[in-house]
Amino acid sequence: MSLYLSPRSRPLRICAVPDDHRIINQTLEQIETQIHRVHPFEMYQPRSLRSLDPQDFDLCDLLLLMAHRLEGQDLLDWIKSFMVLMSEGDRIWIPALIVGQMEFEYTQHLIEIAARSNWYFDFVCIEHMSSLSLRIANLIRICDHLRELYRYEGVLSDLEKKTHDQKRQIHALNAKIHGG
Repeated sequence: MSLYLSPRSRPLRICAVPDDHRIINQTLEQIETQIHRVHPFEMYQPRSLRSLDPQDFDLCDLLLLMAHRLEGQDLLDWIKSFMVLMSEGDRIWIPALIVGQMEFEYTQHLIEIAARSNWYFDFVCIEHMSSLSLRIANLIRICDHLRELYRYEGVLSDLEKKTHDQKRQIHALNAKIHGG
């Protein structure tokens, strides 16, 4: 049963990117349990950040960045490299839930970077998972809104082109009628 989302015609698509694929993680099981509370889902798990194809983002509703073993600058650098992948091409930046530990000093840097790139994310510490299902639902709603805005942008662009074409036709007709 979906607690936080309106009905959907398909399962959520979640891409879980680990900082180290060799770790079998109880936290991921805990997160999956919370996600089931939000909505049925399909989980895609690339082996590493390097094995992730940027086009995979187009199929995702949420990115789950599992950063258990990284701290401080290493974590910030890992997230930055992930952002480089997301910036390739003309695509929506999929909201992310980052699971890990980050000192306040590095959190400020992450917020600055995310604000400049217009990326929505949430950061949750492993010890504080009680609000996870609500955080996930909010990020997924943000993704839905971004996709809708992206679709609106395409519709508006098409309308602007049609309007421009019609104005051009009107000018041509006026020129023809008035002999100029």
